[in-house]
Amino acid sequence: MVVDGVFQNDSFELEECALIDGASRLQILIKIVLPLSVPGLISAGIFSFTLCWNEFIYALTFISTSSNKTVPVAVLSELVDGDVYHWGSLMAGALLGSVPVAIIYSFFVEHYVSSMTGAVKE
Repeated sequence: MVVDGVFQNDSFELEECALIDGASRLQILIKIVLPLSVPGLISAGIFSFTLCWNEFIYALTFISTSSNKTVPVAVLSELVDGDVYHWGSLMAGALLGSVPVAIIYSFFVEHYVSSMTGAVKE
């Protein structure tokens, strides 16, 4: 699992230094381990959101009413009539389907990149 790898790669030296300085285990978790793990947690969250957003095959197979279809399935099933493709509507639907994912990425990218810097200089 992605999150397990994130917690395993955190620097043990920082935890030892905090113990020597008198921090409790809870303080180490809150003030050291979790802030260092934020990039991995954000990556796992974005990856999970993207996978859930794109559950195309399940939605195409199991949903038949137009009002319950997800955006990618509705774009395909409602805007393609046999061999006729309504390209303007298809491209607009594709854009609307990708906007929520882009918004999620844009909210977290600054925090994600700033958290990737190293904390220990060796």
